[in-house]
Amino acid sequence: MKGACPCRNIELHWQLVDLSLVPRKCDCAYCSAHGVSWVSKSGTRLRATVHNPGYYSVTRQGMGMASFHECTHCRMPVFASASIAGEDYAVVNAACLSNPRGFADPVPVSCGYESAQQRTLRWQRNWSSLAKVTVN
Repeated sequence: MKGACPCRNIELHWQLVDLSLVPRKCDCAYCSAHGVSWVSKSGTRLRATVHNPGYYSVTRQGMGMASFHECTHCRMPVFASASIAGEDYAVVNAACLSNPRGFADPVPVSCGYESAQQRTLRWQRNWSSLAKVTVN
C-alpha cells in the first residue's frame, strides 16, 4: 500500500497484504487536535521517504516515548515511530494511505492510563516494523 501527506513531501510504502485495517482514534490532545486515526499491522514493514527536509519535522508528545513525523508544509502528522529494544516500530495516519477498500470507521481509544512498559509492549505487539526513513 502506498501513501503520502497531501503535498507528497513524505511518501510511504507499506508492505501489507491484509487491507481490512480498523483505524484507532486516540483521545490525547495531540491526536485530537490533528484529527488523526492510526493504523498498523504487526509483521509488516513500512518505508518512508522525505523529499524536502525543510518541511519535515519530528516531535514528541505526551510521555515523549514516540516520535511523530510531520510534514510542516501541509501540517500533517504522517506516521509515528518508536525504538524498542533495538527495533524500530511505526503506526500510520490512515488519512495518508491509499486503501482501495477504504477503512472502517475509527474506533476510539484511550491510552492515558497505560504505564510506559504497557505502552511499549502494546506497540511491539501491534505496530509495523519501520524498515527505513530516507531523507533526501
